[in-house]
Amino acid sequence: MLTPEEIKSIARSGEGYNADFKSSVPSKVRELSQDVCAFAGA
Repeated sequence: MLTPEEIKSIARSGEGYNADFKSSVPSKVRELSQDVCAFAGA
């Protein structure tokens, strides 16, 4: 798991091999992530 400092370092570096920034999340991905979270909490 990444530490907060590592995440900040990746964000400062900008997009590249380790980072791909998204401005929005497609609705299908959101629905899938909700289902995964629901099963994980069960």
